[in-house]
Amino acid sequence: MPIDVPQRASVIVLATAIVALGACEPASEAQVDDDWRAVQAYIDVDTRWHAEMDRIVRSDESGDAKAVAREALGGHPDITAAVAAARAIVAVPDHALLAEAAEFLVDHPYGLSATAEDDIALGAETLARVVGPDWSVVEQYQQAVEVWYSKHEEIISAELERDERTARLDALGRRPAVARAVGAVLAVLDTEQGEVIRAAEFLIKDTMGMAGRGQFVLRGAQTLATEVPDYENWPETLRTLDEGRFGGNEGIDAFFEEFAARASDPLARATALYYLAAGLARAANAPAESETGDARQRALAAADGLSRGVEDEPFGDPIRGGNAETAYGTFADAEAALVYRIEHATVGGTLPELTGTTLDGSEENLMDYAGKVVLVDFWATWCGPCVAALPQLRELVEEQPADRFALLAISVDETLEEVLDFQTDEPMPWANWHVGEGSAIARTWDVRAYPTYMLANEDGVILARTSSLDAILSAVEDATGV
Repeated sequence: MPIDVPQRASVIVLATAIVALGACEPASEAQVDDDWRAVQAYIDVDTRWHAEMDRIVRSDESGDAKAVAREALGGHPDITAAVAAARAIVAVPDHALLAEAAEFLVDHPYGLSATAEDDIALGAETLARVVGPDWSVVEQYQQAVEVWYSKHEEIISAELERDERTARLDALGRRPAVARAVGAVLAVLDTEQGEVIRAAEFLIKDTMGMAGRGQFVLRGAQTLATEVPDYENWPETLRTLDEGRFGGNEGIDAFFEEFAARASDPLARATALYYLAAGLARAANAPAESETGDARQRALAAADGLSRGVEDEPFGDPIRGGNAETAYGTFADAEAALVYRIEHATVGGTLPELTGTTLDGSEENLMDYAGKVVLVDFWATWCGPCVAALPQLRELVEEQPADRFALLAISVDETLEEVLDFQTDEPMPWANWHVGEGSAIARTWDVRAYPTYMLANEDGVILARTSSLDAILSAVEDATGV
């Protein structure tokens, strides 16, 4: 059932008041207990919010009914007061729920808290003290994850109706939480109790799927670089380090740059330059960076000539669409694809001459939109935020002059039939392409999240690239003046 919005508001007000009380020193036992109640109240509200949003997305209701339900549900609950309450708890060394509050700081703030990176670091540091260098905690986590993945794969591969598959996945729940294992590994590194390679590789590899993992992957890579001079598995490690960030990350960029400058292995050097350039290209899409173009120019400088001396060596990361045999190329291929991306899919670049297939099977080229402000929307029917944005996109198309603005939706759904069936109830009265899963376009343009919006002006110059609907709507308004 829907979340009671007044109840959510009262939880936030209560938590804020509790934090204000907790600012006085010393904190009483009653006050720190109230802090945990504020954290738990947020967890409960957040859980119900996500459950209701999932129910809306999966329901068979009409598009308009879903839009009404989403509006009634409201935006994601505010985490600010709960984060402050959790911080107050971890400031009490002997609090009975110290570990739980620290786990909250690791697991919840990413993407929601203005201080998320610091919150996550504080939670992890606290867990390192609480858990200590206990490898049994790490091993128990790894065993639990192995069991979870086995059951998850069994459900996914089974021939089940959609509702049955959804029910079984819901019953399985999310993958086991990694926070305490991360704390144990950090304690190992902090206390220098051996197992350096094992600990560093855990932070790099076993945190996959963890929100805000970039700082831990970076710690692992830095440890290997300083403590294990003869470490050999750098290409795979550098690739995983790149996967540990979303958008720009100055610390990871600096690591790649320093690594490339001193690497003696030409393959490791080329790999570091590739991911440095790729990260800078993503950073160039941030509003603060896109105004100057510095990140984009640095990306081009890092990409240009990165494959020199290793041109024909195989590149270990997918660089284009296709099956397993064609998705991987040489370092020369990777350099060419990366330069293309920076020039044609990054803010400050220009849209390429790219051909796609419309829903009726005809072909169309991006150059057909020359002379108009064009908004490209990478989306899928299974993407909740993509579907939630449709009512506002319909309003946008109605408000904007058709002779000056165009919207092109590019679906990455597995089959065309899924898109056609979806649009029976959810009209999308604008241009639509279907490119399918693992498409060359999505890979070439480095589309990592859905939705991904890209806005270009009348001359094809890319003005904005983001997953934020509010940000792209504002950018459209600035571009057209409407």
